[in-house]
Amino acid sequence: MSAPSWAATAQGLGTTRPTRSAHAGEEKLVTHERLLELARDVGVGLQENASLAPLTRLSIGGPTPALLTPQRVDQVQPLLRGLHSLGLSPRWLGAGSNLLIDDRGVPEPVVCTARLRREPQLEGGDRVRVSAGTALPGFTRWLVSHGLCGLEFAEGIPGSIGGAVTMNAGAFEGSVGKHTVRVILIHPDGRKQEHDVQPEDFSYRRSVFSSMGALVLEAVFLLKEGDPEELGRTLETYRSHRRQTQPLSEESAGCIFRNPLEGPSAGSLIDRCGLKGRRRGNAEISPVHANFIVNRGGATSADARALIEEVKEQVQRQTGVLLQEEVRVWSRS
Repeated sequence: MSAPSWAATAQGLGTTRPTRSAHAGEEKLVTHERLLELARDVGVGLQENASLAPLTRLSIGGPTPALLTPQRVDQVQPLLRGLHSLGLSPRWLGAGSNLLIDDRGVPEPVVCTARLRREPQLEGGDRVRVSAGTALPGFTRWLVSHGLCGLEFAEGIPGSIGGAVTMNAGAFEGSVGKHTVRVILIHPDGRKQEHDVQPEDFSYRRSVFSSMGALVLEAVFLLKEGDPEELGRTLETYRSHRRQTQPLSEESAGCIFRNPLEGPSAGSLIDRCGLKGRRRGNAEISPVHANFIVNRGGATSADARALIEEVKEQVQRQTGVLLQEEVRVWSRS
């Protein structure tokens, strides 16, 4: 079988004809061999036509023409520079924990950061540097074992550091952004930037970094000293609450909607509207927590999107509140 050729566009990868490069204005064809050469030179894994569904906690999503998986933090910058030189702008994929991907997949290459993890580094007594692919729950347990407190609320959030900082993940009135003091960013063109965090960089479930299109490669957190045994008990309290109130053992993308800034939570509003257990295809509003959509087996993004729209319509009609999605959606267009 002959190797496919890819055409670079500002939107992503095509498979049929050359188009104009967005950054150079020159017509050029990006061949399969050139991308293979880039991956080989940088030392990253490359899977062609890779399904993204297994890389998300909702287990939904079609393929990407190229899945690139760097193993080390120092591989990301040359990889991004190489992709930029080929006219390609990738999507970032971390733990896939708050993500709904189109059944048709995406046309862009995807860079998976899941393996960009290493032992957190203490910088002084109360600052810790950690890489993008580090699992947030594991990091919180590491902090507790070292007598550092501040992120206990995040123990059960099934995301990675890069995604958690980018979306300002939070729970129990805590948020990751409150404890982030510096981020190391990689821009799509490969530029590296160290940024001292300002208060206005974060808002509810958002950060300025998401709108920049940059990858949070590393983050530095400012914590406080605490007693490991007492902190461990706090973790167990949060863990027990989650086990009782969330469908932890099922395939889900976490909370689908952002909580309104005032009034009842999104889950409470959905529950009041009698929507627990509502299904579209094999996507279902969890009977355990109304702000979770679970995959009952073989659910499609079309199922989930239809259910999201139904929930928004019903909640607005019955309560007057228009819910806003917290889950990120990758569409084909």
